Amino acid sequence: MKGTFPMRTNHKAMKVLSMTFFMLVAVFAVKAQMAGGAAGAAGYSKAYEAAGGSAASKQVQQKMGSVLKGAVNRSVTAKPRSAPAARSSRGRQTARPANRPQTTATTTYRPDPSIDVAHTLAYSIGTNDQEKELLHALFVTTKNAFDVEVAKKGRSNNVSAAFTFFIVSSSMVYHGSPEPSDKAVDALWDALDESLQELPEFAQMSDRDKQMLSDTLVSLSGLMILGHPQYNPSLDKQTQEAYREIAGTMIRTVLQTDPEKLRFGKDGLIVD
Repeated sequence: MKGTFPMRTNHKAMKVLSMTFFMLVAVFAVKAQMAGGAAGAAGYSKAYEAAGGSAASKQVQQKMGSVLKGAVNRSVTAKPRSAPAARSSRGRQTARPANRPQTTATTTYRPDPSIDVAHTLAYSIGTNDQEKELLHALFVTTKNAFDVEVAKKGRSNNVSAAFTFFIVSSSMVYHGSPEPSDKAVDALWDALDESLQELPEFAQMSDRDKQMLSDTLVSLSGLMILGHPQYNPSLDKQTQEAYREIAGTMIRTVLQTDPEKLRFGKDGLIVD
C-alpha cells in the first residue's frame, strides 16, 4: 500500500507541529522540561502504563514485545494490501491462508468525544501551569495532524496506526535516523494490524481502552519527534540527547525492546 502510513507524506503535519512548538517555546524553556533525562522519561512511562487502565489493556501492554517481533517477521515477507473503506467497523478485511488463525479482534474503535487524553496526559506530566498548557497544545496538535493523515487512507481510529507512528518516531529520535520508506512503514502497519487482531487479550479491550491507548501513543510520539533535528533543527546537542534518552526509555517501556536493537533498515524494521 503505497503511502498507507504518512511518515513521508506527513511533512506538512510535522511542520505544523514544529511551528506550534516554536510559538509556544517563547513562553516556556524546553530545556527545563527535558532536563533530568531518565527522571523525565519515567513520568512518560508511567503515563503510558496508565493508559486504558483495564486488565485487558495491561495484558496487551505486557505482550507488545512479542507482538512486535511477530509483526517484524511478518512484515519482511508481507505483500502490500489495499485499505478498507473508511466506514469499515473492523480492521483490514483480507483473505488469510488456511493455516493462519482467524482474528477475533479489531484494531479499530468507536471514538468517544468525551475522552480527553491530551488533557489528562498533559496534566499528569506537566509540573506547572505553563508546562501543562504547552504539553496540552502539543498533544492536541499532534492528534489532529495524525487523524487527518490516517483519515486519508480510510483507516481512522486504528490502534496499530498509533503503534506504527510511535515506533517510527521513537526509532528516528533515538538513532537520529531519517524517515523510513513508505514501503517499510506500510508493511509494519499491516503486520502489526494482523498480530494485534490475533492476540486474545486484545479482543477483550473495550473501545475506551483502545482509544486511550492509541491517543497516548500518538501524543507521546508528537513529543518525541520534536527532538529530531529534521523537525526541530535549532535544538542543541544537550537537548537532543535528552530527547534521545526519553525515546530510549519509551522504547524499552512500550516495546519491551533494547533501543539499540530496534532500527529501520533498507528492507524495513529490524529487531535483533
